[in-house]
Amino acid sequence: MISRSACVLVGGASRRMGRDKALLDVDGLPAYQRSANLLVECGFESVTLIGGDGSRFANAPHESDRVPGLGPLGGIGRALEIADPVFVFAVDLHGLDRMSLSVLLEAGSPEHDVTHARSGGVPQPLLGWWGGKAASVIEHSLRDGRRSVFDALDVLRVRAIDLPGDPIRNINRPDDLG
Repeated sequence: MISRSACVLVGGASRRMGRDKALLDVDGLPAYQRSANLLVECGFESVTLIGGDGSRFANAPHESDRVPGLGPLGGIGRALEIADPVFVFAVDLHGLDRMSLSVLLEAGSPEHDVTHARSGGVPQPLLGWWGGKAASVIEHSLRDGRRSVFDALDVLRVRAIDLPGDPIRNINRPDDLG
């Protein structure tokens, strides 16, 4: 992919976790900072946090959701307003390193609207390239009251890339931290 822009989705309510997932300590840094640092290490020139209240992030580039409460699909739509294509990274996906991401970063192509990760056989559409007609599909979905990322994927040209090993841990509950 040609884009050098990435967005970290940080707008979740973290209800199951009971505290802000973007601020969880990951390797001695808040999760949002570790995610942004990893993306910069991978060569992204622009990394923007998307969603929620930006005052909780220490001087990091941040954009609020255009319309709060639309979930990850709304966050991806907002990211596509910043860059198209854009690399999307959910802040609650832990365990990734530069080597894990390299396969995915090189796999984006104009033939696909979305090129996302698959880890351990589980699709991870909140980790990957979004572009092409994704912005218009997301806009129509949200306008029609549909907020499912997977429903949007059903009408897009999608490619899933298996990451080597099983590098992704999705952190949703306190038990997931151990």
